Amino acid sequence: MKKLVTVVAVLSAIAFRGSMVYADAPATRFYFGAGASYSWEDFRNTDGLNVDNAGGVGFYGGCQLARYLALEANYDWHADFDLKYGGSKVGSISDLQTLMVDAKGMYPIGRFVPYIQVGAGWMWAKAEVRHDGNNTSDDFAWNIGLGLEHYLTPNVSLSVDHKYVLGTGDVDDLRYHQTTLRLTYHL
Repeated sequence: MKKLVTVVAVLSAIAFRGSMVYADAPATRFYFGAGASYSWEDFRNTDGLNVDNAGGVGFYGGCQLARYLALEANYDWHADFDLKYGGSKVGSISDLQTLMVDAKGMYPIGRFVPYIQVGAGWMWAKAEVRHDGNNTSDDFAWNIGLGLEHYLTPNVSLSVDHKYVLGTGDVDDLRYHQTTLRLTYHL
């Protein structure tokens, strides 16, 4: 019985401490991290081609300006989105990358922090199509999304987010949904 009371007391202390993550946090708090993503293409003007989805990685850093607002810079890189016609690969959209700055609106609930984000930045990609050669394009892009962050400790959190990314101008046809699993360290 004594062991059970000790275990319950320790677990209660951990749970209570987790609910105070934001109460003890300074007004301005910096963070950085990395994530692994998977993207579902929503490309336009593919002219009957089947386009595979792609995995990727990302790195980010930001500043929590207030309890409900953060500003974040993020970089994402994707593996090839293969282009297929009749089951055969005829090319790819490779090295699709974005560099964005997002505003994040957050609503902390103990150790959980749901958030929405909207951002803008730059996208570049290389299109490699058989018989047409290579073409590298870049232009303005923006994104909108939502996520859920869970604090494992006061300084480490794990989150999952989903955003829709839209290119404009020269990369207007490149649009995709991206889900990312992120590990963050808060200073």
